[in-house]
Amino acid sequence: MHKCINKSPRLNPIWHTVCIFIFILFLLSGPIVCLAEQVTIFYQNDLHGWFFPSTQTGGLWKVKEFLKEELKGPGIPFYVVAGDIFTGPDIPPEKKGQMELEIWKYFQNELDSMGYKDRHVLSLGNHEFDYGFDMRLKELDPIIANILDGLGKPVFKPYKIIKAKDVSLGFLGIMLNSYEKANEAIQNKGFKISDPLETIMKYEDQICRADIGIVVIHENISRIKEVANALSEKSCIKLFVTGHTHVETKDPIVVNGRYIVQAGSMNQNLGRIVLDVGKRQAKLIQNQLLPLALDRFEFELIKMKELIDERNGKTLGVVNDSLLKPRSRVPQDSSLGNLITDAIRWKAKTDIAILNNDSIRQELHIRYGPLPLREGDVKGFLPFQNKIVKGLVKGMDILSFLEAEAEDFKNQVSGITYEVDLNRPVGKRVLKAMINGREIQKERLYSIAINSYMAKPKNISELLHGLRIEEMEELKGIYVSDALREYVGTLGQINYFREGDGRIKTRR
Repeated sequence: MHKCINKSPRLNPIWHTVCIFIFILFLLSGPIVCLAEQVTIFYQNDLHGWFFPSTQTGGLWKVKEFLKEELKGPGIPFYVVAGDIFTGPDIPPEKKGQMELEIWKYFQNELDSMGYKDRHVLSLGNHEFDYGFDMRLKELDPIIANILDGLGKPVFKPYKIIKAKDVSLGFLGIMLNSYEKANEAIQNKGFKISDPLETIMKYEDQICRADIGIVVIHENISRIKEVANALSEKSCIKLFVTGHTHVETKDPIVVNGRYIVQAGSMNQNLGRIVLDVGKRQAKLIQNQLLPLALDRFEFELIKMKELIDERNGKTLGVVNDSLLKPRSRVPQDSSLGNLITDAIRWKAKTDIAILNNDSIRQELHIRYGPLPLREGDVKGFLPFQNKIVKGLVKGMDILSFLEAEAEDFKNQVSGITYEVDLNRPVGKRVLKAMINGREIQKERLYSIAINSYMAKPKNISELLHGLRIEEMEELKGIYVSDALREYVGTLGQINYFREGDGRIKTRR
């Protein structure tokens, strides 16, 4: 804030008279302008769903970095978006419009937690109506004054007056009324869209209760110039934050003493305009377009990720709970271990399947909701080219194997459920063991499936505790990873609880 402090020494009568005369001339020369506060307005438009980091943009993550840094400075920062946050990347059809809406809600929550609170403003563009009129748009708390219901009242909040420190800004949201698809979606809801200039004039007095007015408008630049020129020179409206035509205003367009700014499109830039703001006055200090490009290290990381994503292939199913690796020496089954051993047993059509823990290398964490499981995820789980091997094993040998497992739990199982008491002597820890719901019969031969790595003599000794498997044969051309892909495809919804499903129970 600019403050005036009188530190002048006492003047003699002659100089006193001269000073009064000069002061009167100063008053007569024009109005006194007291510029009270420096305000920084970050602005964007036409992001079109490009919210995430890529080799082309740092996304909203980079925007957040700039906004967070500005909070450390002396000015008062605002963040303003002039419409078209929908319609861009190849989002799955059933998610179009919904995904952008949800992510924007999360982004607004981030801005709130950073300290912006009510100092972020969103208006709407024509592409917000590409998928019809979704009343959930209200959850984003946008300002848009010229979408009216059947009674002529605004469907959304028409404007916001935001006070920060000793300055207040009035933001009015406006959308073009010449885009047929948007008009159709709005009219199908029983609403209408009014003329931008008429709407601005209707609300001008209300937003001018603030020190200055700012129109956040999604419209053709030529039309915006006409609107800016039609307003009275005495109007408090001093800034137009604009969208729709995807232009980059490195220097603001100035019409009738008003600044018009726009930041391009597709999250390539973040506009930043700095103004000294007083009552009905705004003086330009600086305007710049901040590129949202990644630095070289970030770029190389994202490039690597995009190359891997490209190889991830099609979606196989939807995972509802985390698929976790077995933990070393943890006496319990794991969700991912259960899934893979089930897939091996299903493909081999055997009574049981056993898989060594160390063959599982990657996990899939579900923290905030279901995720797709893709072909590339399977490669992450099972990077080794192990085939499926079948054989036969006696029940008594399976029981011996389970007793040995109670020492270090090296393996995951399918078709087997067993309970051990770790307080009992070695060799007597298995309390109960069943195959497919029935108690294991010692003399019966059961079919078993393992992988080709485990089938090596050394690994049978070390990993399978010397389990005696008869008539072993490798299934030609059938890999564990292929079995998992096929099995997941039959499930669709993948529901394996992270704690396991009780295949291995322990008492302590």
